[in-house]
Amino acid sequence: MTAKKRRLLEDCRLALTGALLMGFLWHMRGRGGFGGMLGMLAVALGMLLFAASLTKGQSRGRATLPWLFAGAALTAVTAGGWGTVNAQMTGVLDTAADGTMTFTPPLSGAAMMLALGFSWMPFFGLALGYLWSGREWRVKNALALTALYPVVELLCKASLGHGLVALVSPASAALFREGLARAGQAGLSAWGAYMQHFNHAAWAEDIAGGRNYFYSVEILSRVLAAAALLLFTRFVLKDKKAAQTGLLISCFAALGITAADLFLFFGRGGYHYESPAPQWLQSNAWELWEYGTGFFIGLGVGLLAVCARKNAAPATATAPEPGQKIRRSAFCFYGLTAAAFAYLLCQSQLDWWEQPVPLRTALLGWALIAAFLALLLFLPLLLWNKHRRGLLAPGGLPGAAGWILPSFAAALFGLYVLYELPAGGYAPSHWVMLLTALLLAAAQAPCWIKLRKPSKKGVK
Repeated sequence: MTAKKRRLLEDCRLALTGALLMGFLWHMRGRGGFGGMLGMLAVALGMLLFAASLTKGQSRGRATLPWLFAGAALTAVTAGGWGTVNAQMTGVLDTAADGTMTFTPPLSGAAMMLALGFSWMPFFGLALGYLWSGREWRVKNALALTALYPVVELLCKASLGHGLVALVSPASAALFREGLARAGQAGLSAWGAYMQHFNHAAWAEDIAGGRNYFYSVEILSRVLAAAALLLFTRFVLKDKKAAQTGLLISCFAALGITAADLFLFFGRGGYHYESPAPQWLQSNAWELWEYGTGFFIGLGVGLLAVCARKNAAPATATAPEPGQKIRRSAFCFYGLTAAAFAYLLCQSQLDWWEQPVPLRTALLGWALIAAFLALLLFLPLLLWNKHRRGLLAPGGLPGAAGWILPSFAAALFGLYVLYELPAGGYAPSHWVMLLTALLLAAAQAPCWIKLRKPSKKGVK
């Protein structure tokens, strides 16, 4: 086999690994007992570690480490909701208690799904871009970037978001107005009702189309907030690479979550629910949608990581910073990452423990978590003995990522096997997860088990 073909196969393997890993993490986000905000922390932090493991020792310095964790945390905090948006590609906007359906153009539903994906993880894309770019950000500018998102979102929720809903999904606005009229508030506009109960979707749940309208305003407002982040990064921070990466990740997320929505489209019966799906698809449509969303976005992340790896300038080994600075920054990042993963595993175990399971199963779950915690305590000593220059030496951050991430994934999959498989039997979504675990292990075991030594070239 020629060297060119070997490189191509290696690139394909890395891109596929990104897709499988993110599909696994996104699916576990919904099944593992830590959905929503905590689940996105697992997805974002896991994928940032995956990207870091491919940096080939191109260390950015101490500032890279806190930004990786901050990007993951901000992704979790800004994770949104979707209401009834993921059903609108069928052309059905709402189904009343008596079975009456309100219809909407399927293209309008697709546009809302694209908007949902684009606005989902802008901070994750910017953190990836920062990892691969050569620019350093000042703390004050980074804080301004962080504050910009909620400011733009809130301003748009009070103004432009409502106009965008009327433009992109006019049936949503019309249904909410009808619902207000039937609730005895005919003199109140959709905007007026929203402002009276600003950002409080729970109030609108008893009004026809209310919950969907509130979430639609939120989604479209977050699209503008994400766009503001990209523009700020490009023209204020002047980080072209980070802005481009953030834009590409948002586009991959938009396309990925919309493509995966086809599982729900066919699972619900297709256009206007007129073609009933097989029972296996009806029962697993939601799980397959979650997995498909992560898989497609992860494929995009993997492709970008491969491109960044190929286009990066060769790493130059330089003398390390004073040991105290290295230890402080590296241990801070490592400690936060390890604590986050340990908390997620414990939260997952506690959630599954509420089910009626044998005591032996629960004890095995805690034993898995204890083994993971023991590895986290042992890893820093191993890395320091192996590299002697800390996690920030070339090869150090990839080495740490190459141990923490697969250890977390293995422990999480162990809990999944203990609790989910016995309850779900041979559901298609379980077979997908089992196959994913096998493929991940086969693809990454040689790379994640072996710690790479830093090159000593140029180091005195």
